[in-house]
Amino acid sequence: MQLLKKTVMLITGLWLFGMFISCKSSNPVNPKVPVKTQLEGTWTGTNMNGTDQTLYTYKMAVDSIFVSADSNEMYHGTFTLDTVALPAQITILITKSDSASYVGKTIPAIYVLSGNVLEITANNPGSSRPTSFDSGEILKLFLQE
Repeated sequence: MQLLKKTVMLITGLWLFGMFISCKSSNPVNPKVPVKTQLEGTWTGTNMNGTDQTLYTYKMAVDSIFVSADSNEMYHGTFTLDTVALPAQITILITKSDSASYVGKTIPAIYVLSGNVLEITANNPGSSRPTSFDSGEILKLFLQE
């Protein structure tokens, strides 16, 4: 009887742990869909400060990302997310760029995802991660369907 109780408690504990972990990797906007899936697609937008009218395009699929500015390729790379951090973090590893000095560097950034609006702020490749949306230029990108 004791063995049965311990087994039930272990299974219950593992189930609760699994539920906790799955909640941490989802987006509060739609907790049933993982954030990476919600980020997949083509995002376009401009800098929110209004002085830079460059049209940025972020194409994201699974773990890969392609970024262009006014149709000029900036870089290709891979990305990882930390959705537990506040604000949420995205780290882009540059694998291809017109600027050879950027290849192999990371772009640590922060982001907020709200429905089909993605706000992201980052510093130059190889720089430190912004700590707030007040510490860098913010791109406001919209998902293109």
